[in-house]
Amino acid sequence: LLRGTLTNAESPRLVRSLLCWQVVLAAFYGLCLGLFALSARESPDARFMLGAALKLPILILGTTAVTLPSLYVFLALFDVQLGFKQVLGGMLAANTVFATVIASMGPILGFFSLSSQSYPFILLLNVAICGLGGLLGMRLVIKTLAAANPATLVEAPKEPDEEVTPGNDDHESEKMSVISQPTVGWRGIIGVWMVLYVFVGTQLAWILRPFIGHL
Repeated sequence: LLRGTLTNAESPRLVRSLLCWQVVLAAFYGLCLGLFALSARESPDARFMLGAALKLPILILGTTAVTLPSLYVFLALFDVQLGFKQVLGGMLAANTVFATVIASMGPILGFFSLSSQSYPFILLLNVAICGLGGLLGMRLVIKTLAAANPATLVEAPKEPDEEVTPGNDDHESEKMSVISQPTVGWRGIIGVWMVLYVFVGTQLAWILRPFIGHL
């Protein structure tokens, strides 16, 4: 999907598979997050578990839907040779990595949710887990872009009759630097987009609150 080599019949099937895994894994993490409402409240309330299990997939998919068009446009402006399906595939793969990481940490979060009544601690632990999952997911996106547009110096081909002399070393380095400039511009725009992604995700999480069953 990321390389754009799948057939038209294979791509939708893989997209559906990634979406299903994201929903299931995010829902599982939401259940673990909602366990705090069973131990910290005077009257245990399981509705927070169900609510968080529903809200986490909405948060992930909603943030992706809002920020995906801007990512595609930014990359196109910097001549990154990726089609919309490949950008979508990269985001789906990154979200799946994110959901997998937080789901793997879900039992740890659930353990502390049941054994601790400190809301700030659970909140900080949740932020740390989501931050780790986000970093690993974005790492996959950056590796995909780097594979499509490696930021390395590419030496310009010499003319058949061109001789390399000590006097034209500066000329050679200038040609190499000019060629390498377009390959590194996308890294800065990815950083800008990641900030936008965090802002959108934070705002959407605020809209969907509460996730933790605080008193």
